[in-house]
Formats: sequence, C-alpha cells, structure tokens
Amino acid sequence: MQIARLGLLSFYRILWQAERVGLVPPEQGAAFHGSRLALREVELSVRAGGLEIMFTDRKHGAHRFCEETTILCHKPSA
Repeated sequence: MQIARLGLLSFYRILWQAERVGLVPPEQGAAFHGSRLALREVELSVRAGGLEIMFTDRKHGAHRFCEETTILCHKPSA
C-alpha cells in the first residue's frame, strides 16, 4: 500500500511540473479546477432560495475526473 501511494505521489509531482512548464494543458493536468458540490445539494439550495429549476445538463468535463453541470433556474412570478 505504501509503495503504491508513493508511486502515485511521484506521478502527480511529475504531472504538476509538466503542467507548470506547459507540456500538459491545464485541463489534462493534475490540478483540480472547479468546485465539488453534490447535484442534490445544489438543487435543494436553489429551491430553498425560491427558484425553480427549468433545465439541468450534465456532461463529461474537460478534466478526466470531472463532469460539468449546468442548471438553468428562474424565479417564478408571484
């Protein structure tokens, strides 16, 4: 287990350096660019704020471990 962990850390160090000098584009690199939110959590917050969700679009993101989610909301007329 320790050897695998050490290997993974070494891999990420090399990847971060390659990204830093421009050999690897940021969207393919090791850094996380975004926020980690559960979709259900966002939906609950949107509704608690008095908004209605009109559309949700989920797709695989540019980064290999992420997906992009777009939520279109509107405030219903009173």
